[in-house]
Amino acid sequence: MTEERWLPIPDWEGLYSVSNHGRVRSEPQFVWRTTTARGYGVSGRVLRPNAKGCVNLSQPGARRSVLCHSLAAYVFGCAPANIDQSPANSSKLDTDDLPPQQTPANSNGWSP
Repeated sequence: MTEERWLPIPDWEGLYSVSNHGRVRSEPQFVWRTTTARGYGVSGRVLRPNAKGCVNLSQPGARRSVLCHSLAAYVFGCAPANIDQSPANSSKLDTDDLPPQQTPANSNGWSP
């Protein structure tokens, strides 16, 4: 198996990263509470996808639910290492789930 590499997700840098294995993690960060004038550290962790393979990304003013493998395909420019792309299992990587740059026609409006 290949070594797992992590890259930041465009427009979500410093908050989330995606690996070439299709996993998404939150990055460690410091959160400042204006109501109490105190801050605290939040450790990063690998996010667990739901039954459909989606994770929720959020930042102030934005929230998005994305498919892990399509996010990895967008960031790395190819399908993640752990997805079987054989014709018999082609349903695992549907073109509707890929980002706009890699789909023949941008019908789903997905963007990072």
